[in-house]
Amino acid sequence: MTRVFVLEDDPQRIVAFQDAALAAGVDLTLAKDAFSAMTAFDGPYDCLFLDHDLGGEVHVPSDAPNTGAAFCRHLMRSTARDRVIVHSYNQAGAMEMIRTLREKGYSAVWSPFGPSVLAHLASLGGAEETQG
Repeated sequence: MTRVFVLEDDPQRIVAFQDAALAAGVDLTLAKDAFSAMTAFDGPYDCLFLDHDLGGEVHVPSDAPNTGAAFCRHLMRSTARDRVIVHSYNQAGAMEMIRTLREKGYSAVWSPFGPSVLAHLASLGGAEETQG
């Protein structure tokens, strides 16, 4: 089964990710803050969807402890090289995350949250044939 990891704190976006994952038939792991993301991450995943600004805050500096950037720094300890979509509206924070991830060999792109992000998640469903 396709595995997807989402780091997101906005309740409406969380519901959108959950609905898209359910419709696509993918296994979704969700974290709402950087610490729970570090605890819950048990890669590899087929794709990671990461927000930068967490805790209901906006335009948070990348060196703050509860950000997607903090989680990316944690990922540097992992040997997995999952595909990453940074869906934050905070362009500066998103670019910092992309730079950090790419330096360590991740395939990372920036796509602010919207229909294209959910469409990408939906496209992951059925990527593997069901064995039965």
